[in-house]
Amino acid sequence: MIFVKLRPHHLLCIEGFIGNGYSDDFVSNMKAVIEKLNKNPQVLLVDGCDEICRKCPKNINNMCSSTGGEDEVKKMDGAVLKAIGFKSGDCIDYSNLRKVVNEIFLKKSDLAEICGLCSWKDSCPFYLSRE
Repeated sequence: MIFVKLRPHHLLCIEGFIGNGYSDDFVSNMKAVIEKLNKNPQVLLVDGCDEICRKCPKNINNMCSSTGGEDEVKKMDGAVLKAIGFKSGDCIDYSNLRKVVNEIFLKKSDLAEICGLCSWKDSCPFYLSRE
């Protein structure tokens, strides 16, 4: 069985991805992950680095060094899991996850705790499309 490992908050990042990124390697990897997801594989929700993180220049020894660091990223992941009703270790087909994400996160206020520190939110079509 093909599956993709994803941090829960990356479900939102994928919805808003327009080709921007931290580096060319990151952008290429993100496009490859999205291409794989478009085939509707099973997604394994993970508590830690995933297939997107592996090419991120802010990934230092499998720890996020972005604004807020690993603790902030874990809070974002936890908030997404709580909102969508799944837990780390769950394996769900991507189309169902995507449907849930788009049904749950309808307003910017639903995303405040998760996207608040994101450097991409002002250009993110997913965030900007919320009421």
